[in-house]
Amino acid sequence: MTLALKLFMNTSDVEEIVQKFCYPGHSEIQEVDNVHSGIENVLKVCEVYIPVPLIRAMKSVRSKADFNIIQITKKHYNDYLKATQSLKFSNIPFTKVKCLRYEKHRPMDVDLKLSFSDVSYRTVTLYGRPPTRNSVPTAVLPLAPLLRNQPVVSLEKNTRSYPYV
Repeated sequence: MTLALKLFMNTSDVEEIVQKFCYPGHSEIQEVDNVHSGIENVLKVCEVYIPVPLIRAMKSVRSKADFNIIQITKKHYNDYLKATQSLKFSNIPFTKVKCLRYEKHRPMDVDLKLSFSDVSYRTVTLYGRPPTRNSVPTAVLPLAPLLRNQPVVSLEKNTRSYPYV
């Protein structure tokens, strides 16, 4: 998800993304709970079988904070596993993180907080290998190629078809 958000920032006009995490039942971030409950209340009274009613329902959610709805197309399905092999995500303690901040002007860095009470962010770099004296670390994220020839499960049990995208 980290690489997907960083690549999204490269292809859009978004300058900064802040992700907040909390434990179930211990809500330090009311704004997320408010948006989720608003979405649940709208979806309780409507039936969604195709994306169009879902988009209409999402646009009718009342919220103090504005949020954008982005419709996913084929170009958004990428092979992030292949792209992440050159990066080192083990530098980020994901099980302990409370807040992640991604900034467009620093593509290889992620800022994190381990507690909501922390005043400042700690910066973690995603470089796969530490740079040597003779090498200059690149500041370019690897691109995630489009998924191609992925199996689609059919209605029949254990039968797969391979469409070409």
